[in-house]
Amino acid sequence: MIKKTFIQFLLIYILIAISLVGVSFFTNLEYTKQLKTANKQLLGVEYLRELYLLSSDIAQYLQYKSDSPKAKQSYEESILHHITTIYAKQKKFPLFKNVEFNQKLEEIKRLQFSKYRAYTFIDEINKENYKIGDKSELLFEENRKLYFLGTLVTHYMPEYLLSSLIVHGIVEEFITTEKISKKDEKIFIEQNKLIDLSFDEIESIITLLKNYTDTIQLYNTFNKIKKIIPYTENIFENGQVSKKYIYSSHQLLKLSYKLNDKTFDLIRKNLEKKQNYLQKKISTYKIIFFTLIILFTIIMFLYYRSTLSNLKKDLEIQDINEVLDQFVIFSKTSKDGEITYVSSAFEKISGYTKEESIGQDLNYLTHEDMDENMSKELWKAISSKSTYIGEVLNKAKDGTSYWVQEIITPKIDEEGEILNFTNYMVNITNKKKLEVANKKLEALSIYDPLTQTYNRLKLDMLTHTLYESYKRYKKIFSIILIDIDFFKNVNDEFGHLVGDEVLKTVANLIKTNIRESDHFGRWGGEEFLIICELTNAQEAYILAEKIRKIIESHKFGVIGTRTISLGVSQIEDNLTIKDLLNEADQALYQAKNSGRNRTVLYKNKGKK
Repeated sequence: MIKKTFIQFLLIYILIAISLVGVSFFTNLEYTKQLKTANKQLLGVEYLRELYLLSSDIAQYLQYKSDSPKAKQSYEESILHHITTIYAKQKKFPLFKNVEFNQKLEEIKRLQFSKYRAYTFIDEINKENYKIGDKSELLFEENRKLYFLGTLVTHYMPEYLLSSLIVHGIVEEFITTEKISKKDEKIFIEQNKLIDLSFDEIESIITLLKNYTDTIQLYNTFNKIKKIIPYTENIFENGQVSKKYIYSSHQLLKLSYKLNDKTFDLIRKNLEKKQNYLQKKISTYKIIFFTLIILFTIIMFLYYRSTLSNLKKDLEIQDINEVLDQFVIFSKTSKDGEITYVSSAFEKISGYTKEESIGQDLNYLTHEDMDENMSKELWKAISSKSTYIGEVLNKAKDGTSYWVQEIITPKIDEEGEILNFTNYMVNITNKKKLEVANKKLEALSIYDPLTQTYNRLKLDMLTHTLYESYKRYKKIFSIILIDIDFFKNVNDEFGHLVGDEVLKTVANLIKTNIRESDHFGRWGGEEFLIICELTNAQEAYILAEKIRKIIESHKFGVIGTRTISLGVSQIEDNLTIKDLLNEADQALYQAKNSGRNRTVLYKNKGKK
């Protein structure tokens, strides 16, 4: 008998030990994988930082190289230093290496480039930001807040910063020479427009940063700039430069540096914190594993010895039951669903004492918001003598709600009849809260909060997807760029609240009158964008005209009627996404200049 018992305990010990080894192995494997990703992300952030500093120094070098030898030498040394650092990081992580980009870096190292070639370098460095953001998996971070912040850094902040630097440099040149070339004026208009359209993203960054550091000064500076920029569109008229714009240009440049510094520091701190957390987890799990093995071995040995004495055996079983009672949420019910036993852990989570729970129906804790079909599925499963596993929303005695994962198993007698049910529960309330929070953050990252349509980030992603499909499969698509006519007058005369209602109404009218295959969202300010899949320019024109007439005939309350102007363009060979958007923008510009409230196709792509 003793030999048989020893063999039984030995087999149990081996099976559980193997299970512990398996759990420990796969747990550490997962954390090690996450740590490797975090290391890559941290290196990616540092690499992005060097790209950002390099582009900033190039822009500053342009400003000082002709009138400040000391500043010129300083920026030359800084540019060479950043390029050397970039190469070092590429060597450390070869995935970041880009042969074509490195050729541009070698050209930069010679420090013999023209101003316009420098702007090309800045644009190429900006494009490299996109690639590095993807390669370092910054856009796939599980932490949704870091995901959103990482997206802004890799897809918006570089463009915003570089635009402010270029605009600042042109303003300084204009002040010095009192003239500007047509090419510089075109660059200024394009970059200033990008800065204006980036205000929503800038405000989002500051909002995220305020939870981690003091950003009141940044926010106040941003509001001052935001008030100045829209009223300085005609900076180069009459040979004069707006003093307000000079001030905002300087302030915008300073704000750019501060925003980038704080944003990169925040992401780096988050990733370093995650690294430390994962390293501690790996170490902790190793300690726990070996501790559990030792403890389990001791417990098994003691439990084996207790079998030599009925008294010791009873005491050992009693101890184990007490532990289970304290920490395992457990209940028993009769075959009719009446509770016959609950554990102390059950008492703690439900708030009901054992006396209050025993005799109650199995579903007495179920929350009123729980789907009634869930109870039907539960009883259908256990009545068919199957184990039920599901997530249930319960309501505690004090009215608070909590989620549990239930495992209900029927006990069957020798004749195949159900004797009773055992119900094990795991508290998953925090998991459910995290799922809800993640869904909300994901919605914020792709939807415009005012109109509840796609935001510019989502529209950019959709445009890139369709562009890649066109390049590979020649699946055409067209875009419609929409602008509300004289919208500024609405804000000035009726106030921004009325203006917001007009934006929401226009968005809703468009959204309810486009096709299911169309993608629609807010492009920025009072501009909207429709992306029409598998649609040529003529078909997009018809849709645009339909929308224009619907808006024209709608009554907007106190302000009466409103009209819109629309620009249409179709993707074609040798066109980039930027070219396509420029075409639509030019068509929209022509629609406004020719009287507004009309649709214009770009060039000869169809009827105008």
